[in-house]
Amino acid sequence: MMSETDLVRDIMDYLRLRGIWCIRVHSGRSYGYGMHLAEKGTPDLMGCLPDGRCLVIECKLPGWKPRNAQDRERYQTQCEHCARVTKAGGVGLVARSVEDVKERVG
Repeated sequence: MMSETDLVRDIMDYLRLRGIWCIRVHSGRSYGYGMHLAEKGTPDLMGCLPDGRCLVIECKLPGWKPRNAQDRERYQTQCEHCARVTKAGGVGLVARSVEDVKERVG
């Protein structure tokens, strides 16, 4: 069974094969190290398309549904980040497969 980590890795591999620069973004707190990572709700992947546009991707497994209010709030924030990037001329999406990325990015 595929994990979200596997999905993120597969999408990153696809983007890199296409020559698209991207990084994995870790958000939330890193307990035990006393440091705050990226802002809560930051999409999983950020990158730059060859034409200079910003790319953000939130990765979710097929069939994923929020389990509680905290999950719903986080997911809404993630979707809002993606929408802001798209509104500004970039590409922001929630991807449940590499195919989702291929459809939006090429």
